[in-house]
Amino acid sequence: MNRSIQFLGLIGAGLVCVIAAWWIPSHLRAVNEELIRRRGHDSPSLISSGLQRLDQGQLGVATHFLVVAETEDVLGADSLRHEIESLIAARPELARWGVAEPSMKAMRVGSSIQVDTNATLPLEPTLKSIMSRSFRTDLLHTLESTKNLGVLILLRNREVQKTHRLPPVGSASGQPMEAAIAMAAWLHHEDRFQPGLRDGLEAAAGAANGGGDTLAMESVYFDLLTMARRLDWGTMQAVIQRFEDVPQMHGFAERLGRFQSQSQQSVWVSSLLLAEQPGRVLDYLNTWGEPGLDDLSEALSYGVGGLNTLLKHQGRIYSVPTSVVWRNVPGLDGWVRGFLPMPLAGLYFKYLLTFTGGFLVLSAFTCLLPAPSTLERRVWKAKYGLSRLAVVALLFPCIGVLILEPFLFERPSPDLPLPTWQFPMATPGLISQVTEPFQTSMNIISIIALCVFLLVQGVLYAINLLKVAEIRRQFVSSELKLRLLDNEEHMFDAGLYVGLGGTVLSLVILALGVVKPGLMAAYSSTLFGILFVAILKICHVRPYRRQLILETGDRMNE
Repeated sequence: MNRSIQFLGLIGAGLVCVIAAWWIPSHLRAVNEELIRRRGHDSPSLISSGLQRLDQGQLGVATHFLVVAETEDVLGADSLRHEIESLIAARPELARWGVAEPSMKAMRVGSSIQVDTNATLPLEPTLKSIMSRSFRTDLLHTLESTKNLGVLILLRNREVQKTHRLPPVGSASGQPMEAAIAMAAWLHHEDRFQPGLRDGLEAAAGAANGGGDTLAMESVYFDLLTMARRLDWGTMQAVIQRFEDVPQMHGFAERLGRFQSQSQQSVWVSSLLLAEQPGRVLDYLNTWGEPGLDDLSEALSYGVGGLNTLLKHQGRIYSVPTSVVWRNVPGLDGWVRGFLPMPLAGLYFKYLLTFTGGFLVLSAFTCLLPAPSTLERRVWKAKYGLSRLAVVALLFPCIGVLILEPFLFERPSPDLPLPTWQFPMATPGLISQVTEPFQTSMNIISIIALCVFLLVQGVLYAINLLKVAEIRRQFVSSELKLRLLDNEEHMFDAGLYVGLGGTVLSLVILALGVVKPGLMAAYSSTLFGILFVAILKICHVRPYRRQLILETGDRMNE
């Protein structure tokens, strides 16, 4: 009766620990949606940020905020659209540039660009205006009179004759490079570059002017053309002011060129403009690929604080399927919310409770084993029994991580080759064949199976090591220790049995089509078993058995 009560008590306590652990909203590669929502609630919203940009005359930036707000159905998107359309109706010249540009009048350029009084959304990209010959000529003529040495260095790039990616300005097709030089010089004249970006641009332009390699210079101009194809001038100014150096601008422009839809471009631009550290936006998308763009959009819908929280943790947004339950249970609600501001502490308690729960559950099943005899109590060492339970209990958090942690093995999909305006486009059928991502030979199921097989064999190996250590420290004769080692021979071979069983089970599952682990994962179970058993017997059991045989021989000789 006492053992039954002890069994039920340990089982109950273990299950409570495991369940409480997996209610904690902390993850290795994910951020709980509730944390994003809470951090975004008390921060500027997408709508208020858009209205603030409108007050500053940044129509283009506000338009990108509007696209994200309407995509995510953010409350107040209609009012932002109304304000944008009213501003365009009152000041149609803003639709051309996306910003109030006082330098245009001061420099007396742009008179040849007609203003569309019936302009609507979306705004026109910068490239449409900058490719106008008359506008470009006026702009370059005005910039040539500047005393800014950096601007003059950029303007001298028009004299470069040998290029790799962009045709030189003097050639028949040199308009794109001339337009890029004009934009770079214009931005430099308006002091839009941060020091690192400005120095990098001047160094690349100066090297090209001196007869050096032009690839660095062309790469910068190519990035400017990519942004000019997608963005209005006001948005380009705001975005470029966020870049700390040339690699950051290149990373942004390369990603921007890959996005085909307006909503993707707007999420990318809005994230860069509202992030505390623009570099984290690039890191996030490099880590998660295009699926991460959806998470950036969702985080933006909660507010600026939600976006920066997501970028700080660099994980995917994860909504717990049972979140509806804990929000309506007072005690459970407090337990979950208490860990939201402390994700690292939450991870620690999550896996500590999982280990504790596994240890208690395993201890409960030891209550069902027959009581040890008097002779067994003579050689029994309790600390080794507890150590074996602890080793097996480690499987609970390890397997929990492999199976239950979201996005643990997710990798970004390979980027498709970046299409450029300078090359003729192939047919859609050919593009689909050329740009189809390579299929990797290992899927997530195979990786999980490999990890589980490795963990199981590692646990068996540790248990057998503890058994050898236990026998070594028992106060019995060498002859009896040899007998005890012989008695554990089947336990020492358990890795082979479990490994073979894992292979057979994997092949059966593969044949039934339940899941599709790779053949390598199936055969690795037996391979791990062979390796661990060989290491155990050759490196541990055999030397100790030899020592015992020698000790027994010495006693017989005496």
